[in-house]
Amino acid sequence: MSKITIKSAKLVKGKTLECTYSKTEDSDTIEITENHTAEIHKDLKATFDAIAIHFALLSDQIPVDQVKYINKYDKKLVEKFEVRGFSIGGKEGEEGVVIMGHKILRNGKALGLNTPFERIDITTELRYTFMDDLQTCLNDAEREIILYINGDKFAPDNQTELEFPESKKKNKKQLDAA
Repeated sequence: MSKITIKSAKLVKGKTLECTYSKTEDSDTIEITENHTAEIHKDLKATFDAIAIHFALLSDQIPVDQVKYINKYDKKLVEKFEVRGFSIGGKEGEEGVVIMGHKILRNGKALGLNTPFERIDITTELRYTFMDDLQTCLNDAEREIILYINGDKFAPDNQTELEFPESKKKNKKQLDAA
């Protein structure tokens, strides 16, 4: 059985995904970079949206004292923020994350931002206050990304059938005859 570890993921125009991951089978590990064209599932998009509060806090766009409980923050705080991607890196035991995205300004333009590298397993007072929740969000994103890259979960086709006027009439006549 193979193990996939996401290294980076980026939403392209909010609809498709570019990602880099390592795949380990037995004792062999390879690094793979893929650009997918299938539209992402709404659940994958939701995992990126859930990271938005952390993006805003870590990029110092929202003061941490405005968020007392990470699960009960005012959603208006992040309505102008969009997470476009994240990257997980660093040496073993010193892993961290960088989140990429943008904030929509008053003039409607987007300000691109990257958070500083934030260590995940740091145990000092420098640790990000809501790191446990961010880790949960990243794990959720990784699970959805793996489902997507394996072809198990992506956006459903918007149009699976075409219905023509004469087929409606024919179906109605068949129903009436029955």
